[in-house]
Amino acid sequence: MVKLGLNLGPTKGIQLIEAGIKKGSLKYPEDAKLHLGILLSQAGQKAKGAQVLKTVQGDDGLGDLASLWVLYGR
Repeated sequence: MVKLGLNLGPTKGIQLIEAGIKKGSLKYPEDAKLHLGILLSQAGQKAKGAQVLKTVQGDDGLGDLASLWVLYGR
């Protein structure tokens, strides 16, 4: 669901990614949250996108990337 949501873009993709995250058992849940936050920001829902991005964790740079999107995302 997450991969399909990424290919559909912000409008339809947000719903699919949210459903994939809720379903659980994702191999890379932090990646899914990062992409969801970015799509929300791109769709004009910056506050909700920032809220999601602030929950992204990880020591592989995802948390840092999410923080940068909160600060400088468009």
